[in-house]
Amino acid sequence: MVKIEPDENVTKGTKLKANVDGVTGAELTYQWNKDGKAIEGATSETYTTTIDDVNSKITVTVTSTGNYAGSLDSAAVTVEKSELTGEITIAGEDELTATVKTDDPDAADYYDVVWMCEGKQVGTGETFTVTSAVRGKTVTAKAVAKDKYTGELVSNELEIPATAPSFDSAPEITEGNGALTVTLNAEPNGAEITEYTITVTVTV
Repeated sequence: MVKIEPDENVTKGTKLKANVDGVTGAELTYQWNKDGKAIEGATSETYTTTIDDVNSKITVTVTSTGNYAGSLDSAAVTVEKSELTGEITIAGEDELTATVKTDDPDAADYYDVVWMCEGKQVGTGETFTVTSAVRGKTVTAKAVAKDKYTGELVSNELEIPATAPSFDSAPEITEGNGALTVTLNAEPNGAEITEYTITVTVTV
């Protein structure tokens, strides 16, 4: 019987060993396989998994000579995704930049950056252009693992300052029933409009 140890919680970088029960005094050779195909150069008693093995099934074929001639195949072990570890930081003013530093160099190609504001996704990619929708609010970014990694990294919070309210057009003044009505269309730009003053000049 051939068994791979460990046979669970196997991730990239795990050192696997082929254990053969019931065979003594025989010469053994080994061939490690991925998804049923031989891994080139993997012919020793142990095998250390690589990034290319993630999401694959690993087996080992042990061949014996002498009194116990023949080959035995082990049960398969699955190489699971690794947890994404490291940190992500964001900085900037009108153009924000996310900087991701992973603890594992192999993870550099296996995450996406997502920008968040008040629990909603507002952008993707390593940069984000500040819009009026996030003015006066707090923005964060996440590095979300994919493919061969799992988990996510969450950045520091960045408060986006509001700008002064702007008007879409000039005030509209209408007259009727002895009163003047002033209509304004304003864009708050992240700053809540709590009060305003209207000055009307009447020329007689």
